[in-house]
Amino acid sequence: MIVIKIFILIIVVLFILVRENRDMFYFRIKNNTIDHLMPQINIDNHHAVYYKNDDSNYNCLLVSHGNSSNIYCSKKLIDKIKKIYKGDIYCYEYPGFGKCKGKLSINNCVNEQLFWLEYLSKKYTFIDIWGYSIGGGIIAQTIKKIPDNISNKIRKIYYHNTFSCIKNVIKKYNIFSYILYKILCINDLNTHNEFKNNFFKNKEIIILHSVHDNIVLYDEAIINYNLCKILEYNVKLINLEGDHTIFDLKNIDFL
Repeated sequence: MIVIKIFILIIVVLFILVRENRDMFYFRIKNNTIDHLMPQINIDNHHAVYYKNDDSNYNCLLVSHGNSSNIYCSKKLIDKIKKIYKGDIYCYEYPGFGKCKGKLSINNCVNEQLFWLEYLSKKYTFIDIWGYSIGGGIIAQTIKKIPDNISNKIRKIYYHNTFSCIKNVIKKYNIFSYILYKILCINDLNTHNEFKNNFFKNKEIIILHSVHDNIVLYDEAIINYNLCKILEYNVKLINLEGDHTIFDLKNIDFL
């Protein structure tokens, strides 16, 4: 009887610890290092960099950067995108990363993306959004909170080297954390489930994934793509050469 009580107590303690501190499993904070290389926008505590590619203010791309990174470390990604994307490009910082102060959490990252979507909706006719790696997971969580007036301006969603569920990535690196997530039924950053949201019905979904991705396996892209096909969405799957951090975007059609 005592053993059972101790076991239950351990489970309860683990539940509380993981529930309250689970964001530490997802993010590795990295500060700015080369902030002079790109033009910046600072609005109160909100921080972004941008690349002006089009003077028409017709369309723009909002990029959600990856993990263990910040917007300046994402410069190589933006440099690749700007060669083929016909519009302005913005990349915002997550709270706790770089110059964006605040507590790092999924919810705060979602609110940050909502802020920039609202900001850009006042400047541009159309908005496309791009999520790289964990950035795709942030997009998935943001979708259900986007108001209709902004949703109507969003045309394309790019999921780049993004997982179907972050538990699948955790499983590869930390089996103990994965087992905890399974036991405690934690379902954060589940991109796959969010595809069932009506938001996607009139959008174009582009899933880009490196065939040799060694961090988020290519199988994750197949899971997301197959569900989108079942739901009869306008979806494309584009195979990239390279791995999770080194890839080629030359042959992507952004029209």
